[in-house]
Amino acid sequence: HGVDEAIGAAGADYLIAGTVFASSSKPASAPLLGIEALRSIAKAVDLPVLAIGGIAGDRIGEVAAAGAAGFAAIGVFMASQLEADGAACRVVELRHIVNAARSRFDRLKTTP
Repeated sequence: HGVDEAIGAAGADYLIAGTVFASSSKPASAPLLGIEALRSIAKAVDLPVLAIGGIAGDRIGEVAAAGAAGFAAIGVFMASQLEADGAACRVVELRHIVNAARSRFDRLKTTP
């Protein structure tokens, strides 16, 4: 939830930082980390930092640029209580989101 806690995570293989943005899966009263705190955490540790909380397709670039090694997008996958005829369209949309995220993160890893 913050830089001090992240620095104190000795022995961890990776960190999950959040809640970055408002999320339907978290209570409205949950404190938000925000993109700048995510950036501070990613810079403060030598561990992969995964962002969680309100990560939608249109926020992937911002999260990647903040230094996150990845993200958890529970809402993206749970947002659809699918009817049978809409399931195929949703699967295509989710694949597009995942592929776009991979591409964005791969570009950032290779950019000096």
